[in-house]
Amino acid sequence: KIRSLAEIWRVLRPGGQAAILDVDIPYSLFGKLCAWSGYWLFHQDEIAENIRGRLREALEASPWRGRWQIASRHSGYLSLFTMVKPQENTP
Repeated sequence: KIRSLAEIWRVLRPGGQAAILDVDIPYSLFGKLCAWSGYWLFHQDEIAENIRGRLREALEASPWRGRWQIASRHSGYLSLFTMVKPQENTP
């Protein structure tokens, strides 16, 4: 996740925007049910990692540290993360 986020940072021009819609820490009972059911059905470790907050940790460990926000949340477990690269090309 960190390498992917670093690559997005590298290829995005200064002032450019990026968005990620992904499973996030569930914030409702319905969200917990959906998120964990998805993990159980698809057996994808990435889903469990995101439910536990790994995507947020990766954002903070990448060049995007302090430059991301949650623009919207959906269905109790999905979050739209948005990032804007500063005009100057600083890490």
